[in-house]
Amino acid sequence: MGERRGVKYEITYDEGVWYPAPEQFPSAAWPDEASWAAALVDAFEADLGALSEDARAAVREFAVMARLGRTPLATECLLFCPRGIPALGVAHVFIGEHGGGPLDLDHETAGDERALLPPAVIDFPSEHLGLGRRAAIVLPSSDPGIAAGRLNYVFDVDGLAVAVSGTADSARDAGFMAPFLDELVRGIRIEAA
Repeated sequence: MGERRGVKYEITYDEGVWYPAPEQFPSAAWPDEASWAAALVDAFEADLGALSEDARAAVREFAVMARLGRTPLATECLLFCPRGIPALGVAHVFIGEHGGGPLDLDHETAGDERALLPPAVIDFPSEHLGLGRRAAIVLPSSDPGIAAGRLNYVFDVDGLAVAVSGTADSARDAGFMAPFLDELVRGIRIEAA
């Protein structure tokens, strides 16, 4: 169980799919960024067997670049890197108080002026968080010629905003990430401290 800004939370996730990206080093699990990235390479090799040096370097580069993109206000940042599926992404989890009154779930879920298409927004139930909203958004990618994808989830839980934003550099990877991100969101539990 973690705690941030007076809110206790727990996020249950599949460690074969998600890998935590600490806010800073040293962290509870790793003394520095190099050992953290090496541990991710080790996890890939434990599941897939020995990787080539190019593949090891690519995993390390993904990890470091994704962690550098960690949003400062994020409560948690998790790398989407399932060993058996060639897809990568990043999820940021935000848990904290909001400005009072009901949270506008539609506005909070879907807003992005860079969207290439209107977002697809649906109700999203969670046993622990209640009924929220999920938006699938198509964005420009860093790779010209393809579209990126993002899934945003927002819940209003007794004056606390719980938001999750999962992004992949291709719509294909975002599609692979979607069911795993749904499961991650449903694994979030909060309680006021």
